[in-house]
Amino acid sequence: MKNSVYLAAHYSRKHEVKRAARDLEYVNVKVSSTWHREHLAADSSLLDSTSAYNRRSARRDLSELEKSTHLVFFSLHPDILFSRGGHCVEYGVALALHKKIIVIGPHQHVFCYLPGTKFFPSWLEAFPWLRENL
Repeated sequence: MKNSVYLAAHYSRKHEVKRAARDLEYVNVKVSSTWHREHLAADSSLLDSTSAYNRRSARRDLSELEKSTHLVFFSLHPDILFSRGGHCVEYGVALALHKKIIVIGPHQHVFCYLPGTKFFPSWLEAFPWLRENL
C-alpha cells in the first residue's frame, strides 16, 4: 500500500491544515483526510451542524483514518482549553490501528509520550521530512 496521511488538528486550525494538505499533495503525498475542506467556519461549534451531519462526518473521518498509513497530528499546548476534541479521538484511533504518528507541536497529552512518535516543532520543519519519507 502506498503511504497516505490523515491530518488531525483542532477544528480552529482547519485553514492551516488545508495549506499543509496542499503542500503534501503538491509533492505527491496522498492526503486521506477531507474534514479541512468542510464548509463550516473554523470557529464553528459542534452545535452549529445537525446531528445527522455530525454522524456522517464522524463515519467519513473514521473511514479516511482507517485508509491512511500515517497520522499527522497538529498538537496544541497542553494548557490550552478547547472544545471539539475530535483530533484527540483521531490520535487514539490511530494508536489503536497501529498507524505511524507524526506530531507537529508540543506533547499535548500523555499518549504523545509513547515511543515511536516522531516530533517536529512546526510544519516548516516537518514538511521536508514528510516529503522525503512518505
